[in-house]
Amino acid sequence: MRKRLLAIIATVAMVVAMVPSMVFGDTYTNWDKNTSLPTNTGNYKLTTDVNVSSMTNIAAGKTVTLDLNGHTVKFSGSAYCLVNGKLIIEDSSASKTGTIANDSTTSANCVITVNGECTLNGGKILHSRPNSGNAVYVAKSGSIFTMNDGVVESKTGNYQGERGAISAQSGSTVVINGGKIIATTEETTEYGVRKGAAIECYGTVIITGGTIEASGIAFSFVMKGLTIDPAEGKDVNVTAGKRIVDLQAGQPDTVRIFGGNFDAPDFIDNDYGEDDDVAVLGGKFTNGNDTLDVSEVLWPEFSQDEEGNVCQVGRMVDFILLPVGAKSGDAFSDEDWYQTISMEADEDTLQDILKALMEDDDNPLEMPSNEGYKLTWSLGDWEYDDENDTYTFVGYADNGEVDLSDKVPFEDYDNYTLFAKWEKVETPAAPSAPTDAVDTGDDSNMAVPFAIAGLVLAAMAAVVATRRRTN
Repeated sequence: MRKRLLAIIATVAMVVAMVPSMVFGDTYTNWDKNTSLPTNTGNYKLTTDVNVSSMTNIAAGKTVTLDLNGHTVKFSGSAYCLVNGKLIIEDSSASKTGTIANDSTTSANCVITVNGECTLNGGKILHSRPNSGNAVYVAKSGSIFTMNDGVVESKTGNYQGERGAISAQSGSTVVINGGKIIATTEETTEYGVRKGAAIECYGTVIITGGTIEASGIAFSFVMKGLTIDPAEGKDVNVTAGKRIVDLQAGQPDTVRIFGGNFDAPDFIDNDYGEDDDVAVLGGKFTNGNDTLDVSEVLWPEFSQDEEGNVCQVGRMVDFILLPVGAKSGDAFSDEDWYQTISMEADEDTLQDILKALMEDDDNPLEMPSNEGYKLTWSLGDWEYDDENDTYTFVGYADNGEVDLSDKVPFEDYDNYTLFAKWEKVETPAAPSAPTDAVDTGDDSNMAVPFAIAGLVLAAMAAVVATRRRTN
C-alpha cells in the first residue's frame, strides 16, 4: 500500500509539472536579453548567456517554462530567482550544458528560492558561494520542487556544518524522480572539517530515481519524512563521504528506505533514538568493498546478507480484537492488538499463527466469546492519530473474510492485519406438533392403515359368508 501511494504521488508531481509545456505545445519565444530573465507566463528559449544582477521574481499566478538551450544564466551580487508562481527548467541542447548559477562572490544564500512550484527537467543549478546556502531552497509550507532530470550542485557549506544542495523546509516537499544531486564541499575551517550535504530534509523528501553524491552527508537534518522508493525501471544510487542519514536532534524523525544502492562509512548518526521511526526495507548497503551494517534499523521480518543486501524473510501478522458491532471510526488500543512474525509465509496457516499467539508466554491471546455470535476474521484497515496517540478502525475490506486454513501470503511489506468480525447466529425455532395429517410422499407410512382396512374387509367378508351358509 505505502509503495503504491508513494509511486502515485511521484507520478502525479511529474505529470503536473509537464502540464504547462503540453498547454503551450512546442511554441517557444526566443529570449535574447542578456541582463534579465522572462517573468510573464509563457515558454522561452535562451539564445544567449544571461548575467543577472537583481532579483528575478516569478509572481504567483505566473507559469514560466525556461529552455536554457545550452546557455548559462549567472546571478551576481545579491541576485537570485524567487519563484512564487511556477518555473519549469529545461535544456534542449545536444550538449546539455545549460546552467543557472551564482558566482563565488555572491551574497545570496541560494540560486533559486521556491515559494510556489519549481520543476527541473534538464540543465544544471549550481551554487558556488563558499560559506553558506543552497542551490535550491524550498522555503514555504506547501511549496514543491520536483526533479525529473538534470543536475543540482552545491560547492558550499556553512559555519554550522553540513548544508544541503537542496533544502526542504518544514511543510515543503521535494520529489526526486531522476537526475543527479552533488555536494562537493570539503574544507577545513575554525569549526573543523566542513563537508557537503546533498539534501536537507526538514520537510518531506520522496526519491524514486536518480544519483546522489555527497562529500559529507547524503541526507541531513531529517525530520518529517524521508522516503526512498525506486520506481519500476529506475535506480537510486547514493554515495556519501561521511554517512547516509543525519537526524535532527530532539525531533521525532521518519525514514523509510525500500531500495537503492548506498555506499558510505556510516549509515546513521548518534541522534537516532527510540522516538525516531527509521526502517530499511530493501536496498544494498556497502562501505567500499565491505558491508555497511544496517541491522539496528531493520524490522524483525527483514535481514541483511553478507553482500549488504536487505531482503524480507518473513511477514508480520496482526490480529486485532474488536467488539460486537464494531464500526468505522471506533477506537481500539494496544491491548486489543496481538502481533507475531510468520517466518514461513506461504507455508504457515492462520490457524498456526493463532495457536502460536495463544501459547505465547508474555502476552497470550485469549480467544473471546459472545453468546449468540460467531467469531470470524476479516482483512481491514486502521489509522493512527500521532497527536493523540490513538488507533481508529477504518473498516473491513470488501470480500476480506478469511478462512483460518488459509496460508499467510508472502507478497509485500505491509503487515497482514486481520480484524475480529462477529456474525450473529440465528437460533432455529422448536418444531410444533402437526394439527393435520400431512402427506409426506413416503408410502411406507401407509402400511398400518392399509393393514387395518384389510382386516376389516376380511371380517366383513367372513360375516357375509356365514350368513350365506346359515341360510
